[in-house]
Parts: sequence; structure tokens; C-alpha cells
Amino acid sequence: PTQCPLFCCFYAEFDNRAGPKIVFQSPKTFMDQEIQVPAERVHKLLEGAFEEIQLKTGGNSTLEQPATNHDQGVHTSGGNSGLSIFDSCKDYIITGNELTGTVINLSSHEMHVLTRPTIIHNEAYERN
Repeated sequence: PTQCPLFCCFYAEFDNRAGPKIVFQSPKTFMDQEIQVPAERVHKLLEGAFEEIQLKTGGNSTLEQPATNHDQGVHTSGGNSGLSIFDSCKDYIITGNELTGTVINLSSHEMHVLTRPTIIHNEAYERN
């Protein structure tokens, strides 16, 4: 589709050393874009991602695209001084206990982020 209403799917978590970070995202590097990214740029990113999938699948769109793994905790937009999409909304994606289990819809700069903060209670997670 040329005008897809869904821009990105991502998974983020809190790393005790790095802080809030994106673990997986598709299309790759989408959440690293500057928050004021023009709509034309968003649609070009999506077109590129769709074309890559079509090339890999020969037109069969059922391929599960591998997500991008980010090990760094800071997400910037390639040298610009503006905040990335992730940096501008990470406080509502990685929250404290008071918002756990609550569906949150953030709307800013002609984008919407739908999130549901979750706490995983397990000894493997130092923060909890």
C-alpha cells in the first residue's frame, strides 16, 4: 500500500545500564527518525520496507521480516539536533508502576503511538 496508516511496530524495554531502549522494530530504524519527520519521508521508508519484503518473497507478503536489534540506549536521528520519535515518547512507553496495564495513546506531530506498559515479574529483571 502506498499510504499505509500503520507506520511501525516495535518492542522496547528498560535496560538497567542503558535505560529505555528499542529492542526490535520494523521498518528498521523507524523510531530513530526525528519526531518532525515529514510525512513524505515516512511513506518512503514504508515503501522501501515493502519493496524489500517483496524482493525477498517474490511477491508473497507472508514472509516474517526479521526485526532490527538495537543495543544502544540513545536513539537519535542521524546527527540532527532534534529528538527521535522514540526519545520524544519513551517516558510513556517505559513507565512506572502507576501506568502498568493501561492502554496509552500518544498523539504528536501527526503520529500516534499506542502502547500498553507491562511489568514482567521475574528474577531475571533487576529493576522489578
